[in-house]
Amino acid sequence: RYALASGCSELLRTLTTMSTIICIVSAFPVVLLAFVQLSSSKHFRGGLMTWRPSPDSNDTANTVIFSFKMAWLRDRHPCDDTTIASRNLIAAEGGWYCEKGCDRIKQIMSTEIRCTGYSITNSWTSGENTFKYTFPSPGPFVLGFQGGAWTNLVSGGGSWSLQSTIDLRPRRDNGRINSSPISGTAPIIRLHQGCYYSLHIHHDDPDGDLVKCRWSEVKHENAIFANTDDKGYRTNECAGVCKAVPGANLTRTPCTIDFEPSTPGWYAVALMLEDFVSETDPVPLSQVPLQFMFRVLPRDSSSPDAIPCGTSLTFTDETPKDGECMVVTEGTTLETSIVLNERQEIARLSEVALVAPTGLIKSAITEYGPAQRGVGISWTPTLEQYGQHSFCFTASDDAGVGTEQRCVTLLAGAKRPSILTDTMTPFGKELSLYDTNFEVEFDQQLARPSSTKYIRVFKEGVYHSPVAQFDTSDDTAVFLEGRTLSFALDSDVLEYDSVYYVTIEEGAVRGVQKCGESSGGFTDFAGLTGKTGWYIKTGILEISSIDINVPSSRAGESPAIGSKAASGGAESVTVGERAVISCNVRGSPAPSIRLYHGETLLKEEKNATHLSFVLENTIEADEGTYRCEANNSIGADVQNITVFILVPPKMDTTGQNLTVTVGTKVSLTCRATGNPPPTLAWTFGVDGSPVTSHSGVTVKSQGSELVIDGTTEGHEGIYTCTATNDVGTAVQQSHLTVSECRSSLTMLQVPECLTTVILADESRTWTGNYPYLETISLELEKQLQAAGVGTGRTPNHYALVGFGTDDMKAHIVSVNSKKLFLASKVSKAVRSLRTDGDRPDGFHAIKFAMEHLPLRHGQARHCALHILIATQEHSMKALGERVTREHVNSLLCRNGPVLVTALLGSGFLVGSEKLPAFGIDSTLSAFASINGGVVKVQDDITLQQVAYSICNSFRDYGNMALRHHGSVWDLYHFLTAEAVRNGANIEAMANATVTSLVANFRPCRDCVCTLDDDDIEATTCRIVNRPYYCNCRREGSPEDECTALVNRACSSGTVFDSTSTADPMTILPPECIRLHLDG
Repeated sequence: RYALASGCSELLRTLTTMSTIICIVSAFPVVLLAFVQLSSSKHFRGGLMTWRPSPDSNDTANTVIFSFKMAWLRDRHPCDDTTIASRNLIAAEGGWYCEKGCDRIKQIMSTEIRCTGYSITNSWTSGENTFKYTFPSPGPFVLGFQGGAWTNLVSGGGSWSLQSTIDLRPRRDNGRINSSPISGTAPIIRLHQGCYYSLHIHHDDPDGDLVKCRWSEVKHENAIFANTDDKGYRTNECAGVCKAVPGANLTRTPCTIDFEPSTPGWYAVALMLEDFVSETDPVPLSQVPLQFMFRVLPRDSSSPDAIPCGTSLTFTDETPKDGECMVVTEGTTLETSIVLNERQEIARLSEVALVAPTGLIKSAITEYGPAQRGVGISWTPTLEQYGQHSFCFTASDDAGVGTEQRCVTLLAGAKRPSILTDTMTPFGKELSLYDTNFEVEFDQQLARPSSTKYIRVFKEGVYHSPVAQFDTSDDTAVFLEGRTLSFALDSDVLEYDSVYYVTIEEGAVRGVQKCGESSGGFTDFAGLTGKTGWYIKTGILEISSIDINVPSSRAGESPAIGSKAASGGAESVTVGERAVISCNVRGSPAPSIRLYHGETLLKEEKNATHLSFVLENTIEADEGTYRCEANNSIGADVQNITVFILVPPKMDTTGQNLTVTVGTKVSLTCRATGNPPPTLAWTFGVDGSPVTSHSGVTVKSQGSELVIDGTTEGHEGIYTCTATNDVGTAVQQSHLTVSECRSSLTMLQVPECLTTVILADESRTWTGNYPYLETISLELEKQLQAAGVGTGRTPNHYALVGFGTDDMKAHIVSVNSKKLFLASKVSKAVRSLRTDGDRPDGFHAIKFAMEHLPLRHGQARHCALHILIATQEHSMKALGERVTREHVNSLLCRNGPVLVTALLGSGFLVGSEKLPAFGIDSTLSAFASINGGVVKVQDDITLQQVAYSICNSFRDYGNMALRHHGSVWDLYHFLTAEAVRNGANIEAMANATVTSLVANFRPCRDCVCTLDDDDIEATTCRIVNRPYYCNCRREGSPEDECTALVNRACSSGTVFDSTSTADPMTILPPECIRLHLDG
């Protein structure tokens, strides 16, 4: 098409199907009307576009060399041998446009070509051109050429579209820039109607990638744009000739079309060639178009064009084979022939048509032998043409019958890889026996050869047999990476202080291109003694060991090696021992050796293979890492050994001698040092039994603390802590004495008041018996008042705790939200008790009362404490387990002096008459109910003498009461309704309680007293908060004498508190009082 005005050119590019366009060019004041005639001939015969990155280092990034082929109707664009030889550009039919990825759609190159081949028989002209273009970024981009001038087709027709996708981003497999596949074919392939054809489409790839083909599509979603902003971009790859060969079957790789045409005529074939990293890779690296034509000739014998299947011409053996790769080395000319066998009785060769690179020259048809004619081929590639090219040819006879098409790859500018001798590593110098990695560079990228070729290593003087050899075609010990060849020897191949030579067989590697030239060899044995080839000399540097030796010095033993640690290991040395550290080195040349402790240099030896260092009388500071370093001209080596200094255990604590009362919490400590850190173990008694086998004993903090939560008489004894490590032991002993705790109400004066805690069993057996608690409380209060207890500023208090419910929990009964109340309120409190319990637990009831009642707070802190427990429980238990005497005594002793009264549900008999006893008081006198009164019937008895019940309640609760100055009473037999009404039994019981309370308030002789510093009023030296609590041991000194002594000590200014340095024993004589301060 031709434009008469340049302003219409863009319009004309799109309006290609119109025959006439009116273009108006206006420039004031003239208006020009121009009629533009477009060609309506059907002249397009196909094309191909390939590309590769520019190898020119002077080019900027993203520069591409494009190569394209175009075929046209020969009548439209004539070509002959003269045209080919001239290399003039012809066929200006439009331009290649950047259709995607550039800043705008723009033409970057004309479609003009240099003619490289033609066919008179099929009337086509074919040519190629190359151009260079620099893109603004790595892309991807789409380059396209569109128009509309196919000939009339059996299927499809009209417009064409060729599109090539260029991606200059680094490849995902090797990081290099990709090159597209190359291909080639005759523009027109003649077929016969009704004949079956399997047509191989020639293709190759400069990178050796897998190439696949597919039918071009009009709206193909381009996968190369998947990871870009243009994801989903669809290309127009074929315009009006998409899949325009009905009945043809396409095999993607190798690209093959199977076709048995049934309809004569013209068919346009539109394919896309794609290269992939691997068979499983779903995204192609690039896409290039290949379009050509089938011309199917009819079989009708009446037609002048009708021909049979087959051909009268066949290629001879010297003709290049289809798919062959032919090398044109640097600076040489390709000379070959295309020769055919003729069946002269049928037809003779009339034409050899080529699709060839620019500059390839074909001779005239020449006789090559009997019934053989052909053409000579000559090609001298220019420097710009170095690389891979596709060269296709067909032949036809004078009847117009063509041969099959053959295509070969031409590799122009191929060069034999040459060794760069200055890159041979290692070379010449001495090296370690274990430095066995070798490499050398060539002047180009390398590939493995197709046949067996060897690298060999010889020892000097032994040339008939190599010490190692490697087949470069398949040995995995040989590595090819880029231009570098490397291999590794096994560590036991080389010998110490020897010379070795490396040889590389000719052809051991080749260039990376498909038919790259094989390498030259490297077999220079000339002047071996002068070491002019690739040689090495083996030296050595290796620290064979770093040892520590500890000589034995025990008496009676001969000197010997006591222990030895291997290199990199560890050794233990007992503090005070003598140790020798040795470094043993193999080295040539002789190395220097240094020994370090941490970063401190201990010793250095030069030109030596041994170094030793003595540690005399080792100390703890000698522990650590010792490092041996050796170096010579070959290199350096380092090895370490770790030394541990062992120290026997040493106790950091001393044993304790403790005397405590029953129920006291005791903590014994034990700490020891040593290396390694010693383990601590506790034993008990002279037999060394484990302490954990004793109840209530816990070992904590990995043995550093032994805790007894509540001491008993069974905990008395010797406690031994033993510290042990690998080199010794240390022992620490503590002595614990446990004295029996006996609660006492003995004071310096009558108590000011009494707090009575009533513990009531709520189990079913006591249903209806609660009123006696009110009677007891009122009677007890009456007699306390008569004795002067609770008559002062603080009244007597009462508390009620119920226990024995199914959940075994005790609870406090409050009156008007108060836990402590007067005797008159007991009657109200008992009405809140339950009568349906089934699991009494007196021990937890006592514990609960001690923890939750305000017994030592407020006004109640001035009062003595009275526990009154009434229970049907057969024996004291805690959560179903037996409660020992120590449990109860420990609990009560921790809460100060306590008076205990037990009202039990089991009876006992006294006297020779076996009278039912009513109770036993604190003097161990038994009482019985006789004639409505209570009479003492026996003295100095024990519960075991009188108890007739098999139950344990007397043993548990009874002994508890008598142990704490209380009394034991039989409720089950004597607290009947009648007895309660006449009050005789209740009165006797209350009298015994008050009598015990008051009787024990006698003057003391030898007392253990407790005094807080805040309990004394400094000005008057009188007790202001609470009384003294003491244990009286004997009688004698009158009360006023003790009081006078205390007053005298206060008036003299002596203060008894936790910071006092005064010894109370120097002021208060031991026959009266010993003060234990707890403030």
